[in-house]
Amino acid sequence: MVVITENEKYKVIIDKLAEILTDKFNLPEKSYMELEFVSLEEIHEINMNTRGVDRPTDVLSFPNLEDIFGQTVEIKDFPFDIDPETNMLNLGSIVMCIDKIFQQAEEFGTGEMREFSYLLTHGMLHILGYDHMEEEDKVVMRAKEEELLEEIKCINSEK
Repeated sequence: MVVITENEKYKVIIDKLAEILTDKFNLPEKSYMELEFVSLEEIHEINMNTRGVDRPTDVLSFPNLEDIFGQTVEIKDFPFDIDPETNMLNLGSIVMCIDKIFQQAEEFGTGEMREFSYLLTHGMLHILGYDHMEEEDKVVMRAKEEELLEEIKCINSEK
């Protein structure tokens, strides 16, 4: 799996997490997620238009495939979700707000790279069907986030 983005600042983290997710979740090599960075105003508008929440947020995920939590994702099972130009499976899109990431990194004392890593991990897990609306789902998702963060070695790289 690859992550398509124009942002080079976080490329090492993005590529490492994509590699780990591909391996851990047996994702097709020929699959992708899109990652876009937007302003506070833009993410506020997207949050309002898609979720009815009238405030900016840090990350929003838009899964393209349904019912894939815990399932093996195979390209052949999603013929209508293959990009005809690249022949790659579209897993979904993630929108992140860097300004919000900076604010939260300062507020929580985590550092920019750790906060970015956490939010990207969080967004990618949503693409793969994880959720945190119910307490038992939240526990599972949080454990998976921490496991992945430990693997990309960014959880304690900046304080």
